[in-house]
Amino acid sequence: GLIFLGNMIDKGHGKLISIAAQPLAMLVLIGRVLFAYTVPVIILFDFFYAVVNSFYLPAILTVLYNSSRSSSNALWYQFFAESGWDIGAFMMACITALALYFGIGIRIALVFAVIGPIIVGLVSKRHFDGSVS
Repeated sequence: GLIFLGNMIDKGHGKLISIAAQPLAMLVLIGRVLFAYTVPVIILFDFFYAVVNSFYLPAILTVLYNSSRSSSNALWYQFFAESGWDIGAFMMACITALALYFGIGIRIALVFAVIGPIIVGLVSKRHFDGSVS
């Protein structure tokens, strides 16, 4: 799947793949929150997660690779890109901890993870539209 989708991205269909990947990722996250209470359903959502990742990863990694190559300093670009992931993960961990502290269940706290695909979708859209090199 990754090779096929990577080939499609190389042919200029990256925006289409990215547009498909972000809502699918959000649906899987929300589905895990609402429906994953038994082992078979958890396994089913893990399967869907693997399928969604085959769309999600090539699109976002293409954006990172191409943006890094076109930056003035690829090393610093990668440093700040990785720092962005880390800061985002830390912020979501803090928000989730705060939600749990106030008695919101862990399943509902997972809904906050939907913010990730939204941000990735916006960045990918800007990249594939040509707004960002």
